[in-house]
Amino acid sequence: MLYADLHVHSMYSDGTMTIEEILEEADKQQVGLLAVSDHDMLDGARALQKLAKENEKYKNIKCIPSVEINALDGERNVHILGFYVDLQNKEFDSFDVRCQTVLYIQKRYFY
Repeated sequence: MLYADLHVHSMYSDGTMTIEEILEEADKQQVGLLAVSDHDMLDGARALQKLAKENEKYKNIKCIPSVEINALDGERNVHILGFYVDLQNKEFDSFDVRCQTVLYIQKRYFY
């Protein structure tokens, strides 16, 4: 039986594992569908796609490009998962920076 894990964080945001470690663990746990959904950045998702594509060992793991976007609902931080995001979209990179700035401001003033 294959499993899915669609909400993994890497060292690119608040996770502790490298992309290679995530893929190794996914392979060991028979995960067939994987998404690295780091907070407000696509670096982890890009690295996942690249490493999975370059390494024959991970050919049985389908990797979905994804992100977790932090947003404010009043003073409450909410998280929105986005799947099949365009990893080449440069506009998203600048949106990403704005999300990180909002999160920084929120943490500074609301906590």
